[in-house]
Amino acid sequence: MLRPASSRAPASPLGALAFAAALPLLLAACHGRSGPPAAVVDTVGGVPVVRNDTVDRPLGWTLRKTWEVGAVEGPDALARVTPAWLAVGGGDVFIMDRPNHRILSVDLASGHVVARFGHEGQGPFEFRTPVAIWARGDTVDVFAGRRQAVESFTAAGKPVSERPLDGLLQAGYTGEAIRAGPNGIVFPSEPHVRAMYGKAADGKGALSFPRRLIGVSASDTIRYAEMRIGGGHTIEIDRCGMRTRWDVRPVGAPDLAWSGAPWGVSVNAGPAYAVDVFGARRMRVTRRFGARPLTRSAALGILRHRFRILLKARCALDLDKFLDGAGKADHLTFISAVALSPDGRLWVRRSPEVGSEIDVFGRDGGYLGTLPSTSPYPELFAPDGSFIAIRTDSLGVQYVDRYVVEETGGTGG
Repeated sequence: MLRPASSRAPASPLGALAFAAALPLLLAACHGRSGPPAAVVDTVGGVPVVRNDTVDRPLGWTLRKTWEVGAVEGPDALARVTPAWLAVGGGDVFIMDRPNHRILSVDLASGHVVARFGHEGQGPFEFRTPVAIWARGDTVDVFAGRRQAVESFTAAGKPVSERPLDGLLQAGYTGEAIRAGPNGIVFPSEPHVRAMYGKAADGKGALSFPRRLIGVSASDTIRYAEMRIGGGHTIEIDRCGMRTRWDVRPVGAPDLAWSGAPWGVSVNAGPAYAVDVFGARRMRVTRRFGARPLTRSAALGILRHRFRILLKARCALDLDKFLDGAGKADHLTFISAVALSPDGRLWVRRSPEVGSEIDVFGRDGGYLGTLPSTSPYPELFAPDGSFIAIRTDSLGVQYVDRYVVEETGGTGG
């Protein structure tokens, strides 16, 4: 049964109303002033909505790097890293080095690589095209794509179990990141649609289908968010003397920005600056930015970033023709990533088109301040409050870094 996550918390409308009524006092206390806070709190559908102002203020925190994993060459060189290929469980960080068909297990405290396991193959506990990785305590789970199975290992790389992926496929799993959630796992879902655009076309031949963030446990399926993906269609592009077909959506169209962890889930589902938080407190956190049009120049910037590898190839992609065929969204999307720390603070990275700065909000949803766009971003938080980031140097070499947060400038809440 698929049910909305909003039915989980707060336990009753009275609880939500009480929390909403108390929030202004909490915000005022957190911001250290007796007057009215910058945030306005009301309740919509039983959920507290914290509406923060749009005046940025610097957040005087220090993000201190404690270790890095990665190298130009050698046993710790990483061919490629994405957020979907990282997991934190127990006292370890797991890095799926997919092109090399292996997993690195890294001690969270010291940064020492304590195990390297896995090899190429299509049999049980072998890797050919692993897709995603997540952790449950001291056990790491790997979704083996071609085998359509979940394989579990200890932190030292000892095989534990293998089980089918039937539940994920039935829920419309898209092959993206999977995270351990408050109860089971969390992942994006596209029900009834699998890759090919023509299968759910509207009357004009364009793709339109729901995209969801769901949680799956042994006994339940919960819908955290849903948005409708529309405007998808097929275009033809001439490249290297060949005509190829591309399934595309309008450039700049919003997508789910989300995070999942045992302590909670956060998600943005649309172009507006609004994040739903499902943690110790259920609330929606917003900043009152007005809609901004997406210009052609900004849309081309999005394409330059998306196709930066193809632009270096011998037959470069013609971005103007691609944009003409794909079209663009009407408005900028404000948020590119969200993360929820173990103590309930919300981290939001703005999209590159609006600056890439990182906004941080307190446990009550009140705005604490903004970190510069050059700051490392938490792809994953560890239970001790430190976080894991991905870094690429000027030579294109990737590293996985651990940071601790030093609140030298005050927390605010």
